[in-house]
Amino acid sequence: MSSGYTSLLFQILSRVTGRSDLELPAIHPVEGGSINAAYRLTTKDNGLWFCKINDKDALPDLLEKERRGLDLLREQEIFRIPAVVACDSLADKQVLILEWIGQGPKTDAFWRLFGEQLARLHRVTGVHPGNDIPIDIPIQKDPIAGQAGYQAALTAGLKSTGTGSINTVTEPGILNNTVHGSGNAGIGAINSAGSEINSADNAINANTSFFGLDHDNYMGSLPQQNTQSPVWTNFFIRCRLEPQVRLAVEKGLLETSALRHFERLYQALPAIFPEEAPSLLHGDLWSGNFLCDENSRPVLIDPAVYFGHRSMDLAMTTLFGGFEKSFYESYAYHFPFPANYRELWEICNLYPLLIHLNLFGESYRRKILYTIQRF
Repeated sequence: MSSGYTSLLFQILSRVTGRSDLELPAIHPVEGGSINAAYRLTTKDNGLWFCKINDKDALPDLLEKERRGLDLLREQEIFRIPAVVACDSLADKQVLILEWIGQGPKTDAFWRLFGEQLARLHRVTGVHPGNDIPIDIPIQKDPIAGQAGYQAALTAGLKSTGTGSINTVTEPGILNNTVHGSGNAGIGAINSAGSEINSADNAINANTSFFGLDHDNYMGSLPQQNTQSPVWTNFFIRCRLEPQVRLAVEKGLLETSALRHFERLYQALPAIFPEEAPSLLHGDLWSGNFLCDENSRPVLIDPAVYFGHRSMDLAMTTLFGGFEKSFYESYAYHFPFPANYRELWEICNLYPLLIHLNLFGESYRRKILYTIQRF
């Protein structure tokens, strides 16, 4: 690490700890994905922290948005979330310092607890314009017959993330549906989608729970729009799919002919997605964005939070390594999947696949085309 980084971290940590005698004899680079420089910080008195550093102007407020996401998840008191030691900017850098969390074994009890806790998180629902305080509305349980009870939670990690290769895993065989589509709308209809969505949104009573968030954030290094909407499919089209589709076309990663298939998908979405209340989502829940702490408890990291359809989180767990079968069984016991969950997950995964297409190139295009060409 450069002497400039060392001085920067010393200034921040001295201020937040109130210690002018603080020393950082060990600053070690660690795996931190493709976006941030990441380090493990160790003090002479065995203090241990995790640190991310990025340019302040390249991705404005990237780490501050991450801090807000961590805080929102922590407020629910469901998962262990790394404590924020400091989030600051000095000179031309932005810095996020978190507690360092040691890791333990991912036991079967870990996966079952993870599934249960995610189901609980997804029951946190609702956000009103200008109000980022979630409202917890219970949803009726419908336990799967024969499902065993679960171990109680143990006690309360952090690590950096990497980028994995795509590897879609087999979901639990609870229910099975095939993907289908309908609609004959042409490419021209895409241009009017925004105004039609706005009209539908404005027709909803202002007291309705909203999909989205009171601020935008990031998905990876790409901006993530969170403009609130009372209609999930409108939000999914306007704030998730369309921005990434347009970017991919602009970059030459998708042919304009793909727009016809996306438009047909848009027409089919209201009949595909079951009506559900907005769920608080991690937003980027792949296998690199959680930890197992020393007590084999799940720890969520690197969120891209918003209120959305819970299938978004569940779908992404099947990409880039996948989760264990007991995770899905536990989740479904506490919050049953929709009957057409396989279809939903395939459609929801268009968003992270488009993100990866725009960030990492054409190797992700085939899976996207395979999904949309069914419509």
